[in-house]
Amino acid sequence: MVDMYAKCGSLQDAFDVFQNIEQKDVVSWCAMIGGFATCGCGLEALQLYDRMEQVGIKPNKMTFVCLLKACVSIQAIERGKLIHSKVIAIGFEGDTFVGSTLIDMYVKCGLIEIARVVLSQLPIRNVVVWNALISGFVDHGSYEEALGLSKYMQCEGIPPDDVTFVCILKACGSIGDKDRCLRIHTE
Repeated sequence: MVDMYAKCGSLQDAFDVFQNIEQKDVVSWCAMIGGFATCGCGLEALQLYDRMEQVGIKPNKMTFVCLLKACVSIQAIERGKLIHSKVIAIGFEGDTFVGSTLIDMYVKCGLIEIARVVLSQLPIRNVVVWNALISGFVDHGSYEEALGLSKYMQCEGIPPDDVTFVCILKACGSIGDKDRCLRIHTE
C-alpha cells in the first residue's frame, strides 16, 4: 500500500499507511524513502533514512538506490558521497544497479570524472552503466568524450542500444559532425 500510494503521488496517504505498520521492515522503509525521493522530496527521504538507521534497520541495495536519487533531487552531493562510502563499507559497490545509480548521481551533480571512476571500478559494466556515463557527458557538453566512451564501450564487447544511439547522435549533432551522424545511423 505504501508503494502504491507513493507511485500515485499521494505521499500523505503513503506516509499514513507507513506510520500504521507495526513491524516495519527494510521493504516498507524503502518504499516510503523511494516515494519521497521519486516525488522530489529528497530531504524527507534522507531524514526518513536517518530514522531507519536509528531504529536499527539495515539498508539493502534498493535503499541506496532510493537515497542516491534523493540526493540528486536536492543536489546533496556531500550526502551522496557519504552514502557512496556506506555502499562501499557494506559491499554493494560492485552491484550494477547501485553502480549505475551512483554514476547517475555524480553526473547529475556535475562530477562526471568521479562518475567515470565509479564505472571503471565496476566488475561488470553493462550498457546501462555505460549509458548513464555517456548521457552525462552529453548533458554536460562533453560531446567528444561521450563519443569516445561509446567506442570504448563497444571495444569491451558491449553493443549500443537505443539510449546509446540517441546520446551519440545528439553528441554528433551538437558538434555538427554530419558525416559521423550518417555513419552511426547506418550501423
